[in-house]
Amino acid sequence: MDSVDLLPFLTAKAPLQSDRTLFWRSGEYRVARSGNWKLQLSQNPKKAWLFDLASDPTEQKNLASMEPLRVNKLTELIIAHDGEMPKPLWPTSIEHPIRIDVPLDAPWNDDQENDDQEYVCWSN
Repeated sequence: MDSVDLLPFLTAKAPLQSDRTLFWRSGEYRVARSGNWKLQLSQNPKKAWLFDLASDPTEQKNLASMEPLRVNKLTELIIAHDGEMPKPLWPTSIEHPIRIDVPLDAPWNDDQENDDQEYVCWSN
């Protein structure tokens, strides 16, 4: 397990580790944060989101199409890190679409495939 005690950061008793890349995953959803850059990769739907958190802390402008080299570099880091992690102990049995920046109880458009609302599928 790779982890860090966050309490010193919350109490301002530790320096920030800006050079450390952070990773997380849930099912087929992978994320890396390196410095001010955050890359999110989803397999369902297959999509990448790249954000410069210094200028866009609320992640409103996806820069993936404008920064393909940065997407490739961070994707390689995610793949390398994921290869070091153990496989899940149990398989995914359910995937459910979760829309981005929409309340969970808001109704879906009847034609979800043509709905322009972005979503990711979260697994159990």
